[in-house]
Amino acid sequence: MSSDSSSPTPLNGTGTLSARAAAFPLTRSQLVALTLTAIVAVAVTFRTSGLATYGLSDDEVTKVRATEAYSRGDFTVNAEHPMLVKLTMWASISVADRWNRLASVRYQIPIEAAVRMPNVVAGAASVLVTYGLAHAYFGTPTALVAALLLALDPNITAINRHGKEDTFVVFFFLLAVWLYERGKQVGARDTVAAQLWYLGSAAAFGVMMASKYLPHLYGLYALTNVVTLRDAGPNSPNKRRFFVTMGVAFAMANFALFLPATWAHVLAYLQGNGLPHHGWPYAHRLWVTDVPISPLGIPPTFYVLFLLTRIPLVTLAGAIVGGCVAWTRRRERGYVFLRVFFFFQLVGYSIMAAKFLRYSLPILVIVDLMAAVGLVFAINWLMERMKADVRAVFVAVAYGALAVVLFAGQVHASPVFSMHRAALARMLDADGQRFPEAAYDFGVREAVSRIVSDAAPGAAIVTDVPQVVRFYLDRSRRTDVRIETFSASGLSSLAAEQWVLVQDAHVYFETQEPIAMLRMRHKPVAEYRINDVTVLQLFRIPRGHL
Repeated sequence: MSSDSSSPTPLNGTGTLSARAAAFPLTRSQLVALTLTAIVAVAVTFRTSGLATYGLSDDEVTKVRATEAYSRGDFTVNAEHPMLVKLTMWASISVADRWNRLASVRYQIPIEAAVRMPNVVAGAASVLVTYGLAHAYFGTPTALVAALLLALDPNITAINRHGKEDTFVVFFFLLAVWLYERGKQVGARDTVAAQLWYLGSAAAFGVMMASKYLPHLYGLYALTNVVTLRDAGPNSPNKRRFFVTMGVAFAMANFALFLPATWAHVLAYLQGNGLPHHGWPYAHRLWVTDVPISPLGIPPTFYVLFLLTRIPLVTLAGAIVGGCVAWTRRRERGYVFLRVFFFFQLVGYSIMAAKFLRYSLPILVIVDLMAAVGLVFAINWLMERMKADVRAVFVAVAYGALAVVLFAGQVHASPVFSMHRAALARMLDADGQRFPEAAYDFGVREAVSRIVSDAAPGAAIVTDVPQVVRFYLDRSRRTDVRIETFSASGLSSLAAEQWVLVQDAHVYFETQEPIAMLRMRHKPVAEYRINDVTVLQLFRIPRGHL
């Protein structure tokens, strides 16, 4: 990232490091590099540890099926989503398969880990890029704290460990912004050399949109530039080259978009073809999530309550202070960036009918950046009111305590980080079931294993995650077991034996009443829990006992 001077300087409100660094046998730059390396290593450790603790989710299995099609030369499968994440998964699964042919059983790489590894890498790399971006805007101490918050944020860790597009789009967005800001810094001295940085930013923006179709992220950053740089003069990108580079990068990373079969698939997807169910569970109710009814779908408070119940209190407090600081710094570029992205992301996502936890990742990154600003500001404010001889000790203790608190919270949330709840959740999400999707289909793999072992010949599995059940059933030797989609087929009184998977995350308008009746008449033969929250119930219905 940005280079630092090797001479130590005092810690003050502008965000420079303490003169106490001179007491160490390392230069200032080496100390910062060592700290950042440790932060990234911690981020990698938490993101890789126990990756196969829970089975693949419905979204992940869909992408695995796409990679299988890629191996056959068919790039139109799952075409409603961009290619980049699936290409990286294809590569990761291929490498894991080759490794598993050579390695002993003890060192085999589970399919779950192979599928999620690209997101883990992109998530850990996001910590490094966040440091660079925060350094460009706010200085070294804030940048280190921002990297620490991102590395030890249970919510971000959870999304980074899930095989969806959100981690990639945020990584390339942060990378694009950092490259652009570096271009601004270099351009202050050499406008010609700055063009390489701007072209790198354009390529990153193009790959960002090949990760997930979210062009508004570029639009919001353009708005930041309009507000802060009304006349950039010669220190600005060549617009023609910039947009051509962006388009070329997008096309190279998402070439399937130009296949006719892709457009036929996308049009069918947009028309809702193949969707067997309706509604989405949130806060013990079902909500309509069709886009035309926005904002009358899931309540607009969804993301606000998610932030209040899932963000660690120290981060939340820092973000409040940081938000106040950003509000007072009306024209400074970094603070405009925070205000623009926090407001438009939160409001824009909140008024849409459909809301998903993984969509919150860009908001979470901005909240962590604001928290870093707020925490550094608070520590500096307190330090300036202390005696000079205790300032260095106070700063060391403050930052050390912050690291310990965040680390302890991350350990407590491990290994299913998505079910982490902060202290405020005791009031706003007492039973942990306000956001049922956070379970990410935990328990389905184990339920299928139980069914394979105990089911009678010709039994049926009734579920609303048929692709996940099929994936794990195909890995067993049971070829006689059928799979029925609950929302499409319901339960049958004529079936030889039915095993029903009931997940609060997959209750729909079509199945709400049948599930209620099922729970009244039958007791589950197994329940699968994360901490104290039941996320899946398994029912066995013998023939004639419906």
